[in-house]
Amino acid sequence: MEVKSKIFKRKTGKSKGTWIIRIEYFDEILGKKRFMERHADKRSDAVDKRDRLANEIVKSHGQIQTGERMTFEKLADLCEKNFYQPAVIVERRKIDGVRSHKTAEWHIRILKKFFGKRLIRQITTESLTDYKLWRLKNGSENKVYKEQKEKRPIKLATVNRELSTMRRIMRFAYGKGWILKDIFFNSKVIEMSAEIERTRLLTFSEEIQETLELISNNVGMRTEFEFDAFMAQMVRSDYASNWMVGDKQVKPVIRRYTGFQIPRLLRHTIGDETVYFTNKSRTMRVYDKQAEVCAKKMSLDLQEQSKGIVRIEYSLLNADSVQSFAQRLGFKNTTAGEMLSQTNIHAAHCELKELLKVNSINLSEERKLKIAFELTQNVKRAINLSGFVEAIDCFGADFYQNDSFKMSKSTLQTKAGNRLIFLMQMARKTNRL
Repeated sequence: MEVKSKIFKRKTGKSKGTWIIRIEYFDEILGKKRFMERHADKRSDAVDKRDRLANEIVKSHGQIQTGERMTFEKLADLCEKNFYQPAVIVERRKIDGVRSHKTAEWHIRILKKFFGKRLIRQITTESLTDYKLWRLKNGSENKVYKEQKEKRPIKLATVNRELSTMRRIMRFAYGKGWILKDIFFNSKVIEMSAEIERTRLLTFSEEIQETLELISNNVGMRTEFEFDAFMAQMVRSDYASNWMVGDKQVKPVIRRYTGFQIPRLLRHTIGDETVYFTNKSRTMRVYDKQAEVCAKKMSLDLQEQSKGIVRIEYSLLNADSVQSFAQRLGFKNTTAGEMLSQTNIHAAHCELKELLKVNSINLSEERKLKIAFELTQNVKRAINLSGFVEAIDCFGADFYQNDSFKMSKSTLQTKAGNRLIFLMQMARKTNRL
């Protein structure tokens, strides 16, 4: 940007004898020439002022003159008109506006009360601290309490949210070139430690939405840029499910997966507690949840709650695998809001269980064989006994009398012996098998 300047001494008029700085530049936004004129008592002061003004004009692309006359009230009105409007939602995605515009309007109303007619160039980092102290001193601005003349204190978290609204307003002015400094940079007036945990019970969908909104706010506070976690593209995704099999069945279930095969995935086993199926793009893991909780030395309550749980996990390790996964299951896109919707999480769990053949694992069969071994203390006889009991469950108690099965009582006695028949009958009477 070309800036022309001229310094001269006034010879007539009320300002006779003072030094005049006159600056001319072309405003590209308005599409016309603009002029600035300032006074100084000494020529050296005039030179310094000219250099400073020229530098400000270049930095602000000629918009500093607009900012010199703008009050906070006018700036806040512009922001309300430009982006603090009700959110425009298309296919459950925010396209424009803000989700909680009524809250933002309330914040702006309070900010105007303090900063109001103050020029935005006069608002400094110290002004933010003054506002914070003023808010904490005056307490709630709710009309109900004001009418009752009741002073009700407010929390630091409330002031944090009001200052977050102001930060977006002032950063809008900074981006337009109306101010030359981001007063919130490194100011530390927004205290993250003041944020309190929410304890109300949420539905699954609300919990996902609350989490994504919390991520959006947290990233915004830390980076000072607006971030929408709902629209963020996922480059990795992890799904997990707790499979309750019972305390005695955890290790047998995991042992079954030591011989399990999944196409295009390599199997790795760590003891009798974890089985991995993995390649470069995705990983599936089956492991003993209680063993993990105990290894991390978590609380006794968590150790007790994790008893009898086989944890199954599905990890998509890169953007290509996330994209392929989304297309295969018919997701609309790979944004966090879509990938983490309740319906799509359920679809991901169904695919995980299908790949691991969860529903085909018969836990009762493992239990029958173990009890049969306890009764017989002989592996071969235990296999015959548990198999016979399984046949009774499938075909009825007198299945061996049916010629189509080619099985008779004498054949069974030959294979297993009368003692086995007696043990089987006793076990079934006591409901152990």
